[in-house]
Amino acid sequence: MINNSGSKLPLRWIFIIPFILQIFLVVSVVGWLSWWSGQRAITRAIIQLKAEVSSRTQEQLDEYFSYPTRLADLNLKVVQLGMLDVGNREQITRYFAEQMRLYAVDFINFGDQNGNYTGIGRSPNGELYLESQDATEDRPTFITYRLDAQGNRGSVITQEETYNFQDEAWYRNPVEQNRAVWSDIYQWDEDPGTFSISVSYPFYNNQGELLGVMGVDLVLSQIKKYLKSLAMSYGGAIFIIERDGTIVAHSSEDQSDYQVENGKLTRRNVLESSHPMVQGVAQQLIDEYKTWDAVPKSQGFKFRVGGELHFIEIISWQDELGLDWMVGIIIPESQFTTELKNNTRMMIVVCVVALLIAFGLTIYITSWVTRPLEQLNQAAKDLKSDRFQPMSLYAVASRQDELGELGRTFQDMALVISDRQSNFANQVQELHQQNSQFKQGKEDAKNLELAYFKALKKKAQSLRRKA
Repeated sequence: MINNSGSKLPLRWIFIIPFILQIFLVVSVVGWLSWWSGQRAITRAIIQLKAEVSSRTQEQLDEYFSYPTRLADLNLKVVQLGMLDVGNREQITRYFAEQMRLYAVDFINFGDQNGNYTGIGRSPNGELYLESQDATEDRPTFITYRLDAQGNRGSVITQEETYNFQDEAWYRNPVEQNRAVWSDIYQWDEDPGTFSISVSYPFYNNQGELLGVMGVDLVLSQIKKYLKSLAMSYGGAIFIIERDGTIVAHSSEDQSDYQVENGKLTRRNVLESSHPMVQGVAQQLIDEYKTWDAVPKSQGFKFRVGGELHFIEIISWQDELGLDWMVGIIIPESQFTTELKNNTRMMIVVCVVALLIAFGLTIYITSWVTRPLEQLNQAAKDLKSDRFQPMSLYAVASRQDELGELGRTFQDMALVISDRQSNFANQVQELHQQNSQFKQGKEDAKNLELAYFKALKKKAQSLRRKA
């Protein structure tokens, strides 16, 4: 049984549709693989960046907060070796001034059990100044002097009443604990906008008697500057908080680390940060772990702020003297996806252009293939209706491919058929003529026979009359 349910699609579209589908499939697969590989590259880059920023931040904190401990070890050995007399306040002044020039610290001070005090600080313009209190005076006064490049006292900047430093934590805590300790973060009285932290360590003579306490201050703004420069390099944010959530330092350009409370500048809790990314990270941590103490020492996660995805790394930083802080690293995905999005848009444009070009080439090639077939089809119809002209297939027959060979064969076949039709027509005409002649002859014979019989009959009648 013959199946007549063939395709109703024109031959042109039978060529075009599969070819376009193949091109579309290949372009789609290549585009998806490109996007997928780009996503994997972004993920790897973010992981590497988080590891790098985490490592650099910890290294910076280790180095920055190692200065006081290194100074403690150095100064303790110098005193034990008798190279520094803590009772000689002029010698301490010059010694501290030299250390301030060599080390990235912001203040060095020493107070003894008798009430003598010497401190060297650095003003915002980089100049050194001396804070001094002489307990041998009848009414000890706390005086601040300018210092020259050699560490010599200059003019008086301020003069205040007696400084009872022995009642303060930086002096009292190391004496009570008999070891070096960090202070809480505090504001400088002379500059309320400056927050610092100091490490204090007690000094004893060979007989174990307390000589005094030496302290080294580190201003947190130096950490902030480093965090800011590091965060700007990748467009994210870094923050450091204490275990109760209070901000230590932050990479933001504004003063989101601080707030004014009762007319005094105080440090914010990270949940109150004006930076949306920092506040969002902090709120998510609290929502998940309820308290800061429950937050793991190392935690990585993702969250969205304003519809944008951010990658977060929380690490714990500690030192040998008991500092225990949390460091948060925030990396916005947009810093890495911008180029990918541009590449994706470019890839889409290229794919669309490629599809259009492929479609155009397919139409052209299909027309190049099907046009001769259409001409052959029309020639067959003309041949059927006896209107075929051999020159109508000149373009097809002049091709050097299979279609050209088919065209030439069709021309030859059409000529053969035409000749046969002509011969057949001539034969038919001859048959018609012969048939006409035969009929005429038959008619003539009949007429002749009729005339003969009439003549014979007439003769017979004549004979009968004679008889």
